[in-house]
Amino acid sequence: MDKRRVLRLVAAVGLAGLISAQIPMQGGTALAKDGYPLIRGKFLGTSVTNEQAFTGVALGVLGGALLRTLGDKGKTTTIPTGGGTPPPMMVTKDCLPATLVGDGSKSIYEMLAGAPNNYSAIKGLIDDAGIADVLKVEGPFTLVAPNNATLGTVPASTVSALRADKAKLGELLQNHTLIGRYKYEDLCRMADGKNLLTLSGNTLKITHKDGKVYLNGIQVMPVDMAGSNGYIHPLSGVVMK
Repeated sequence: MDKRRVLRLVAAVGLAGLISAQIPMQGGTALAKDGYPLIRGKFLGTSVTNEQAFTGVALGVLGGALLRTLGDKGKTTTIPTGGGTPPPMMVTKDCLPATLVGDGSKSIYEMLAGAPNNYSAIKGLIDDAGIADVLKVEGPFTLVAPNNATLGTVPASTVSALRADKAKLGELLQNHTLIGRYKYEDLCRMADGKNLLTLSGNTLKITHKDGKVYLNGIQVMPVDMAGSNGYIHPLSGVVMK
């Protein structure tokens, strides 16, 4: 029997005792002795005195408590691990602190288009793919964006082929767009191996190592670029999927 049930039963017994204390061994009641009129009446056709009424109330209180207590038998209360605190989702305790950029007043696309910036190359690809409006008004999204230097490592022939095929280009860019608003800290707290859905319908697998966050093995840099419809995080590579 748990503590709550014991306390409830003790309280009920105490209340029943207090009520029954009004019933002396010999006729009448303590209330009648104190000058209160002796109550006589009928209940369901049976004559009832105040002595019998008090007795009925006392037994009713005690019986109700016993019934409730017995009804709790077998019920258990699940207490989360850690004394009531749910287990943390943090995979690594030394995640890198993120630098906050932006005040959330501009859309993801507007942040890429702002000057000066290091994202003019991916902004140009977004324009070529015809998905600029999506990043302007829809969301929330989290764009993991390779900067100009990172995109510069992709062979020029690959970039040219992508520009010639808008469908493939659009899919590649959408592979870099997570559905949902995730700060760097949110990514850091996710379970290792979790798959995150992208705008293309494909998924990126999140992993952690030495306090760093990776998507499909590519490091996400600890920068939160806050936009009105989501976040941008610099990505140290290109998801060629």
